[in-house]
Amino acid sequence: RQLFGRALEDRPDDSYAQEGYLLALRDELTANKKKHNKGETHVTGSRRNQNGTLLLGLGTGRSGSTTLAKLWQNQETCYASHEHPPRLPWTGGSSRLEFHKRRLDLLLEYFDFAADVSHWWLPHIRDILDNYKGVRVIIMKRERKKTVSSFLKIKGGNGKGAINHWMAHDGSYWSRNTWDECYPSYDAMNAEEAIGLYWDNYYETAEHLMQKFPSSVKIYDTERLGETDTQAAILSFCGFAAPRQDTDLHMNKGDATDGHRMY
Repeated sequence: RQLFGRALEDRPDDSYAQEGYLLALRDELTANKKKHNKGETHVTGSRRNQNGTLLLGLGTGRSGSTTLAKLWQNQETCYASHEHPPRLPWTGGSSRLEFHKRRLDLLLEYFDFAADVSHWWLPHIRDILDNYKGVRVIIMKRERKKTVSSFLKIKGGNGKGAINHWMAHDGSYWSRNTWDECYPSYDAMNAEEAIGLYWDNYYETAEHLMQKFPSSVKIYDTERLGETDTQAAILSFCGFAAPRQDTDLHMNKGDATDGHRMY
């Protein structure tokens, strides 16, 4: 499974790797007997309108998403991943999205909760809400200035050779990156301005989703994710009967290494 997962990091549209991953995952889950309260036989077809709770975590990035994934991983009946490959592009990517649905459907045969956390879910949330009953979406929100500064720090700033996911470019000034497709592009003067516009649009959309789907979508302050009250609120909203809290969960502080291959 790990080998197929790494193949999907490099070749996200590889149907052989996608199918191989799903077969390996089923074999692994069966061998480890991780099924929880789902009867004696495998569920056939889609679980999208059956029991089991799908959890998705969102945020712009640099917003506590890895910490949220770890909080969910600590729950007894939950399988949680962070930025599980293949990466989802901001537009298109239907075959990759279908892979993610199939993977989550499979996990829900064995776990009461299946979760993934990534910024890239935002443009696909309406599709998920339309196809899964009882889904819970947690959106982490960090203060705008801190988010922009954090991105600039890990991407190399505004100078030549830095990574700029948020503006269309030819690679002659900013470096091209495989994750460029996972972000929207803006007509901006520089990376700092573009990231700010990304933050504005991301949370404008998030607020709209929360207002339209209040029973499914909630926004929480990243700075309070380490507090017991915030963790209790998130876990209660998600439906955990025996939540496990941990106030020492701060991940990716200063870099992005903690979230690497959390699957």
